[in-house]
Amino acid sequence: KDEKIVFTGDTLFSLGCGKIFEGTYKQMFNSLNKLKNLPADTKIYCGHEYTKKNLDFCLKYEKNNKLLLKKLNWINERKNKKLPTIPISLKEELNTNIFLRCGNESIKNVLKMNNSPEELIFEKLRNLKDKF
Repeated sequence: KDEKIVFTGDTLFSLGCGKIFEGTYKQMFNSLNKLKNLPADTKIYCGHEYTKKNLDFCLKYEKNNKLLLKKLNWINERKNKKLPTIPISLKEELNTNIFLRCGNESIKNVLKMNNSPEELIFEKLRNLKDKF
């Protein structure tokens, strides 16, 4: 069976994305959008295991997201068994990763950026994460 996999290095993490050390927010935003267009069943292998910390950030802005709360239980189960949370599926990330969901109305509302383009919302989120 052919598996669909992608190694995202420091671009896309489970429930997060990389810091902007080089390049621009626009370049990172565009890179993430390219990854979003891969088949939903693609397995993502990222360069680092930051899943729990990234989840904490996502929950700060989406406290009532049932998928994130379910993911919290899953992460804790994996941690208790000393198992990794990687790989992840793109489908799951599209439903839970705040950086892939900049157009989501609940995220726009909590940031008070209802009429802002997704790219500006991404930049705001990335700046907030840098200070988290």
